[in-house]
Amino acid sequence: AKDRFYLIALELQSVITAIRRGKLKLSRARFTFEANSLGWAQAWEIRQLITALREEKVKTYAYLLSDDRITMFMASACDYVACPESATFDLSPFTSESLFVQNLLNRLGVRPQFLSVGEFKSAAEIFTRTGMSKAARRQTEELIADIEKNFYDALGQKSPEFAAAGRRDLLSANEALQQKLIDTVSAYSEFKEFTEKEAKLKTADLFDAQNIARRRMYPLF
Repeated sequence: AKDRFYLIALELQSVITAIRRGKLKLSRARFTFEANSLGWAQAWEIRQLITALREEKVKTYAYLLSDDRITMFMASACDYVACPESATFDLSPFTSESLFVQNLLNRLGVRPQFLSVGEFKSAAEIFTRTGMSKAARRQTEELIADIEKNFYDALGQKSPEFAAAGRRDLLSANEALQQKLIDTVSAYSEFKEFTEKEAKLKTADLFDAQNIARRRMYPLF
């Protein structure tokens, strides 16, 4: 959830900092992605933190309980990605919809009064127009194109086969496996068993790992 995102980002960054300073040894990191309400900027930040873990030689694993685009974008940073057989990934081109209520307001006898300063100040257009202005359409198209490019580039880094095929449609879990966007199709219990197969490794959740790192970085306190 969005209110949880900030804590997760801070905890991950604390763990990464402790690894870089030699205060914490981490062999593996396991992420379980559930349905979430994150935006693209927040997803990008989580993805960057996972990438930073990999740069510190931490093996990263992801299980997708959610199969939306933002989740796929974040998980693509992991070394190993698993999902249930029921997953379906929407990899079709990005689109955007805008709502305009000027006609409705006219019927109600409401006359909106807004002042816009600048060509690209289009926030009031929902009330004052029946369609996008050229400036609003341009900035929306550029934003969508930028998000779309970052999304497909991220998946292409995970799977050069997907990048070469250029598919832009729905993929079942097995098709995603063939495209090497994911590494296995399995139940969550099988995924946990796989990531815990070495008994010598001690396990801790993110909060506990952060506490260990804090105690080692600030022993006087």
